[in-house]
Amino acid sequence: VMDRDIKRILIQTTCLPDLIGDTPLPFIREARKRGDVKIYWTSKTMVMRDVYRTICLDSLNGIQFKKVRRPDHVILAGISNDRQKDELSRLLFDLLKLKVVGFMYPEVGFDAYPEIGSASWIVWGNPVGWQDQDSSIFRGKLGIVEPSPPFGIAGTLEWLKTIGARLGLDARGELLAAGLRKAFGARIEEIKGRCGSRRIALIGDLADLQLLTSRNDFCGFAVSDILREMGFNLKFFLYGSGLKTADHRPTPKNLRAFSSGLQLEQLLSEEKSALAFSSFSHDPRLIRRGIHSFSENAFAPGMEGFLRSAGMLLSMAENVPFTNQRHLLRPAG
Repeated sequence: VMDRDIKRILIQTTCLPDLIGDTPLPFIREARKRGDVKIYWTSKTMVMRDVYRTICLDSLNGIQFKKVRRPDHVILAGISNDRQKDELSRLLFDLLKLKVVGFMYPEVGFDAYPEIGSASWIVWGNPVGWQDQDSSIFRGKLGIVEPSPPFGIAGTLEWLKTIGARLGLDARGELLAAGLRKAFGARIEEIKGRCGSRRIALIGDLADLQLLTSRNDFCGFAVSDILREMGFNLKFFLYGSGLKTADHRPTPKNLRAFSSGLQLEQLLSEEKSALAFSSFSHDPRLIRRGIHSFSENAFAPGMEGFLRSAGMLLSMAENVPFTNQRHLLRPAG
């Protein structure tokens, strides 16, 4: 509390203090008398969203916004990875001439961004996981742009178009697409050519496959669409029956059904899949067949993220796992 370099303190407690009737409130009240540090408290029995909203609102109120803002200065929200922040910031500048002057969510303190007071807009990079945050805290301070997250080629193009249109810029699709082709076209074609000989399996019941083949709050993009953009060949393995085909859904041509673990392993062997989507880090059914697994976490936003993700998945497909140990795993019953 007495350290002048510390501006905020967040105290997080488990449910145990509440169960035994303990509380840090007397300590917090005493600490507040001794310094100007803002102190926040949350526990397992509280709604973290409300505390987080208060922290964000206090931080925004602490920004000395300039009387005349820069319409080309923006705050990028919802990106936690430093590499992704740099890549999306360069993309915004190169194609829309927008300068990112600060970041928010998960950041809630802005002391590291001296130009943030000139920002006119907060632009969402990836809103997935932040949907419960109250956007009303920006009212009267910043304009808000909430596009779909920039995953994949089409997703990145749509992201840029939405931002440009909201800010009144020349964001015609053909111009942005030409800019992306000029900057990334050769690398995209090279990785697509290498991925084209590899097959990926998407496995599950109807609800699972619908999640993987449509844009939704699960991850903000359709996994199947991005894999196709990378050039991979897709196979869909449906547990049970009752498939209803629709746009961007599996079709009978590339779908096969199974009703047991043994049938699934037979399909994996017959179709010679190199990779399979799975939420399990080490799925014994896949390992037995020499198949790596991956999840939605394998995908990164933006064009650099797209290329990096494709390269990682290709490397996994080219390297068969556990070649000397797979025989130790018993086959499915």
